[in-house]
Amino acid sequence: MPDLDPRFLVFVAIVVVVFLLTFKGGRTGELRRTCRACGAAHPSFARFCRRCGKRL
Repeated sequence: MPDLDPRFLVFVAIVVVVFLLTFKGGRTGELRRTCRACGAAHPSFARFCRRCGKRL
């Protein structure tokens, strides 16, 4: 196996971590929307905040 540049290995590791964080498996009812006014988390189908009532 050829010697790999450590910078390349770090780059590949960063790409993998970003990919896993970005495309994590979605579950039904997973909290995905955040209220801009109060920061409360809501399911992806929610249109209004449960806490403050503002539109999401």
